[in-house]
Amino acid sequence: MASLATLPVEILDQICTILSPYRRPYIIRVFKPSIKEEPTKNDHQGTRALLNLCQTSKALCKIAQPVVFHTFFDHENYSTSIPLGFLKRLGLFLRTLTERPELAEAVRAIDVDACERTCQCCYPFDEQVKEQMGWISDLSARTALEFNLWHCESREVSEAQLQALLVMVPNLQRLNLRLPVTWDFEALAAWVNRKESETSIAQKFLHTVTHMELGTDTVEANTPRMWEDGESDESFRSSPNPVERLLIEAAPNLELLCCTAGGLDGLPRLPSLTLLQVLLHAPWDGMLPQLMEGLPRLKRFSYSPLSDYCPTPAEVQDALLPLRDTLEYLCIRMQGHFPEDWVPQPGRRFRMTPLKHFSALKVLVLDGFAILPHRGVGEMWESDGELFLEFLPPSLAQLHVGGWNSHSSAQFRPLAKAMARSEFPRLEIASWFTGSDADGCFFYALDPTIAAGYGEGIGLPSDVWRWIYEEDSHAFPDWKAAH
Repeated sequence: MASLATLPVEILDQICTILSPYRRPYIIRVFKPSIKEEPTKNDHQGTRALLNLCQTSKALCKIAQPVVFHTFFDHENYSTSIPLGFLKRLGLFLRTLTERPELAEAVRAIDVDACERTCQCCYPFDEQVKEQMGWISDLSARTALEFNLWHCESREVSEAQLQALLVMVPNLQRLNLRLPVTWDFEALAAWVNRKESETSIAQKFLHTVTHMELGTDTVEANTPRMWEDGESDESFRSSPNPVERLLIEAAPNLELLCCTAGGLDGLPRLPSLTLLQVLLHAPWDGMLPQLMEGLPRLKRFSYSPLSDYCPTPAEVQDALLPLRDTLEYLCIRMQGHFPEDWVPQPGRRFRMTPLKHFSALKVLVLDGFAILPHRGVGEMWESDGELFLEFLPPSLAQLHVGGWNSHSSAQFRPLAKAMARSEFPRLEIASWFTGSDADGCFFYALDPTIAAGYGEGIGLPSDVWRWIYEEDSHAFPDWKAAH
């Protein structure tokens, strides 16, 4: 009988090539999908080569085929060059799983960007959609999902198939989805509720998932409305996201979660969660402190509000107080998503208080408005920089200050002098963006060596901006590595 020990080196090399794109670490991005270029064309070619080898030997097939089905990855859906390609690939994948249930147990990762890149009118209802719809009833019988396809369009068929896939993979570990805002997973929600009422316990699916990244294809549905007089609708509240909430509440063993606030309205208790990234589009009054009560092991928190009606940095700080002894990474970035002339709303408590009590904090990413008083462009005082000395915890290793027109490089000179005096012995780098300096630089960095030699930060010219911008797109940027 064939085993990994008896396989030829060439085949082992192909197996490792297939596995590597999905096992190596990748960067978590603010906006999904996080993986933009993987797997590469070479990865797809390796998959096809391994599938061809599976046809040459039953013994080899038993070893290699589970490797091929380790991951379902598709970011090319609705491509103009491959009409309905996502629908076809997902359908073939599901058919194989129904014929070979043992392969369903081999699936460990699902990474899908199902958002439409062309409108439905760009391609007609064709035989491919008819073919996929033809066996939806069979799929419904196998999974007990009751699909109700009102429209004969590929998007409804794809939504039904993806729900079935989530039910059929009992050992899934990683789930990354970017879905159309119109999807509601109605059949899956009804299936969960029906099973719960029948057995008095929630139907278990996604219980093995530890890594989940969720996103939708639109922001407009969750942003405050603007009236003709330019005023915002302050009564607007964060919209629930039933699909995200359904998936999150089905995965109690999550260790990493990226989602919108609408997916957290149920205030899930996630005792194993250590990393959380939240996108928020509208006010979420009182919810953030309650959410943190159910996340006792949270160590890394990234928060990106997309309107100035969202909780302020000061309010986020209050919510995180129960985690002050364990939180290691804090990222709160507001102005990066707003116009450059944005300023905090008057009357709202915006600036944070000193973080001295956050004894485990190692990395801090904030906008200048969260620390320094807003005085306007050209009116920034170097003496304001003294606030950094009281604000930063002694445990801090990295500091990055973002935002535009909220600070100047001169305000970091007191910090440079303190670093030169070794007052922050663990602080390896401080960096910042600024649009207020006249030397043409956008990004500045300061480390102990620079502090001792120059007494202020070193500016990077604008021609390296694209690398800095790439780092700024990360949900948990590593500015030390970028420097």
